[in-house]
Amino acid sequence: MQLTELIKNSQTKERGGELFVEICPFCGKDKYHFSINREKGVYYCFVCGEKGRVNDLSSLPEPKPKPYLPPNRYFSETAFIYTENEGKIEEETLESPIFGFERLIRNELILEYLINIRKIDYPAIKYFELGLTSDGYLQIPFRDKGKLLLGYKYRTLPPSEKRFWRTKGSPFGLFNEQLFSGNEHKKIICGSRNTTGFRPPELKREVYITEGEFDCMALWQQGLPVVSIPSGASSWDRTWEEKLVKFIIYLLFDDDEVGLKASESLEKRLTEGGISCQKLSLNKILKT
Repeated sequence: MQLTELIKNSQTKERGGELFVEICPFCGKDKYHFSINREKGVYYCFVCGEKGRVNDLSSLPEPKPKPYLPPNRYFSETAFIYTENEGKIEEETLESPIFGFERLIRNELILEYLINIRKIDYPAIKYFELGLTSDGYLQIPFRDKGKLLLGYKYRTLPPSEKRFWRTKGSPFGLFNEQLFSGNEHKKIICGSRNTTGFRPPELKREVYITEGEFDCMALWQQGLPVVSIPSGASSWDRTWEEKLVKFIIYLLFDDDEVGLKASESLEKRLTEGGISCQKLSLNKILKT
């Protein structure tokens, strides 16, 4: 078996003197489990255990990522996942949500779900940097008021059972908290249909609060200044109220028994704290 022929067109990367091949030529498993030690001249798969010697090390290809071909119409607006830096491939890091975003926009099924089922349009997907993990979970970045990345919220996608979790130890705030970035008295950041522009600092403005990120994105698309609670209505943190005292608050929770009860409780808490607050029907707002 000529290993050089098998991996000639494979995606590879180098680490510590070893050449890692994306797909094992023996068992077919991906994620770089197949390793070739250049110094010892041996290969080994960490999944199937296949091992042996490489006859001609000089003919092994140099590490080079296989170029991505644009699989859909969104490709031209984005950057490449992999970039070469002194012969090494940049690894995925917490500071680089672009990696997950690139995976997502190349997955037609996930795009169909987000755009056609959840009604989240491409500008919103791009603005909120939605991504897909290597394991196929939706990845939602959370940023603070200064747009610093705090961590990710993850969720399963259909047909899997709905499940949520987040980056371990990350200090989560409100989703879309960058709404308050810059001069919060003058400018509101919201969707493409927003025409509010600048307002005098003495005027109070509205902020809408939802229970979930998808509702937040849908309202953002309508041009509304909106944030959402990261873990549902019961996860409200009183420290967030400092950001809201200058605004009129509209609560847009789910129109079910749990959502109505939670919005009533939060409305009472905010009102008692001196914050102008009112409940609205989420379904009615989304239909307008």
